[in-house]
Amino acid sequence: ITEQANSLTTDLDLASALGCVRLFRQSDAQLFAGFQTYPSLYDLIPQLCALLPVVRRFFRAHGCTQHNRTSCSCEPVAAVTPASARASGSSDSCLRHRVVISGSGTSGRLAYFVCRTFNQLLLENKVTSSSDASSASSARGSSPLFHHLIAGGDSALMRAAEQAEDNPVRGAADLEAAELDADRILFIGVTCGLSAPYVAGQLRRVCDAPPGKYIGAVLLGFNQESQARRSIIEGWDRTFAEELAATREALAAFPPIPSTSRPFFWLCNPAIGPEALSGSTRMKGGSATKMILDALFSVALQTSSNIDEIDDASHSTTTSHADQLLVEKAFFGYERAMRAVYRTSSQLACVVERAGETLSVAEGHLYYLASDLDLAMLGLVDASECPPTFGASYTTVQCFCDGGFSYTGEPEKTSLQRFLTSILPALTVHDTVVVLVRHWPLEPSSDLASCVLALSVANHSHFVFHVARAAQTQEDESTAISSSAGRMSTTTNTSVLRVQVQVSTSSSARWATRLSSYETLAVKWALNAITTGGHVLAGKVLQNRMIDLRVSNNKLYCRSLAIVAQLGKVCPQRAERLLLRAIYNLDEDQLTESICSAQVSVHLTHAAFQSSVVACALLLALDHTHRYRDSVKLCKEALAQTPTIRKLLI
Repeated sequence: ITEQANSLTTDLDLASALGCVRLFRQSDAQLFAGFQTYPSLYDLIPQLCALLPVVRRFFRAHGCTQHNRTSCSCEPVAAVTPASARASGSSDSCLRHRVVISGSGTSGRLAYFVCRTFNQLLLENKVTSSSDASSASSARGSSPLFHHLIAGGDSALMRAAEQAEDNPVRGAADLEAAELDADRILFIGVTCGLSAPYVAGQLRRVCDAPPGKYIGAVLLGFNQESQARRSIIEGWDRTFAEELAATREALAAFPPIPSTSRPFFWLCNPAIGPEALSGSTRMKGGSATKMILDALFSVALQTSSNIDEIDDASHSTTTSHADQLLVEKAFFGYERAMRAVYRTSSQLACVVERAGETLSVAEGHLYYLASDLDLAMLGLVDASECPPTFGASYTTVQCFCDGGFSYTGEPEKTSLQRFLTSILPALTVHDTVVVLVRHWPLEPSSDLASCVLALSVANHSHFVFHVARAAQTQEDESTAISSSAGRMSTTTNTSVLRVQVQVSTSSSARWATRLSSYETLAVKWALNAITTGGHVLAGKVLQNRMIDLRVSNNKLYCRSLAIVAQLGKVCPQRAERLLLRAIYNLDEDQLTESICSAQVSVHLTHAAFQSSVVACALLLALDHTHRYRDSVKLCKEALAQTPTIRKLLI
């Protein structure tokens, strides 16, 4: 499903800026309406609620481990193991608990975002509830409950390391390293297409780990189990589908049974429909990932303090019903946030149109600026996805934030101060700046305000995306959708697009309110629309398929073959020969058998240094008038001279 072409967006490449936004709106609506006869997000609610007692136990145990160990009758941390705890009758909450969320590409970046958000939320709650300064200091120094893993390491948060996704051995090793100071682990692997070898290796690690180490494993994706990838994984003895089946056989069924010591396994795979841009799971796949994880953890947090003892076997009908209502309310909130964004379609289209103009010229740049770290992270995630998806340079779309991104090792390079002193003076008429804010007007003394003022003084037009929070009481919930609002106002050369997102002020939603999940999702939807729509207008899309993606891992290699075969109207064997010619810069008579029979990883090594590989292969396939004389060189010269690739293909 994730690799299919969405029938709603077949003519995406012919759409105007407003047409693009409207098509994205229709596609995103499938998140909630469902796709064909498959289960949707709402159908997932009972299963999510079955996982809530496990997550609540982790939250409660983590609090005991960090704050109450001195008053606990258990052994010191170093001496406690799952086996010894059970043998002595010690409390499960005296063990060190950890939730590990892992993924590749967008999934890994969202794993980081979710882990950072909830670790911060837990820390704030502990510090706030601490009775004295020493307790608050201890809370700040405690080991975090949530731990993220991303293929390629944290450097992949900013610069895509797509080929690292193909390494199951590295995935298993990364997860094993995350076990070192944890006694009980809940593992959540995210792979939208049920295809990432990095996550496949981690599933095997869960099965092979010492007894009692893992309480369970959740695999989150958006294909049916029968659609899991069946192609060979280099350096591994199983396909992803085979690894999934082996995991299901080795682990206990879901929902978990308290009396069993075997970890459970749950395949969480609602169908959200094909992406608006075929295969671009950064869009609906990323949004669904964030919604599911946010809903699960925020509801567990807001209810953990209301339930004194969590006993899965006696999980009452009343509690289960209350859980379902809260998860349902969270999904309703996400749906309202989506509608709030798309109610501004006409105004958002103005930004998309400007982005299209920027991305249509080689010297154009799109810059995101933010002082709020959550909004900045979303800008960074969106920017980092443009090179593998659209073949963009890593400097074409960039994000700058207050103080820069610390995990890069050189935060000053991504700071607002650097933008102010180095980037802004060199801006041209081709560049576009989008400012992401929660509050407008800005605090005059902030670096972000200095950037906006300097943009105004330089007479450089720019957009401000203002995501605002509107209070909503329980009584307002029935009319919340109709009261969401959006508008564009222009002052001098500053265009302000305001999206108002309803957030409940009821006491039961205090965690969701502090989480800011609705606002951050609204920003994600808007940024995805800006860069995807902008690249569509820049000619980087044919029908609803990306035609300038970077062939940088096994999944993208397979996707490229499908694009060339389908759009070029050639058989799979011919499509692969054309793709290999584009990768190796060879004419037909130069393509040797040794190249054709080489492993995909060899092709990927060469493809890393080539641009417009898929577009070149398509030109070769569609050159029925022999304009390019079946020459890779002539095709690539034409592509270099015409940034709007689509013009050469029609």
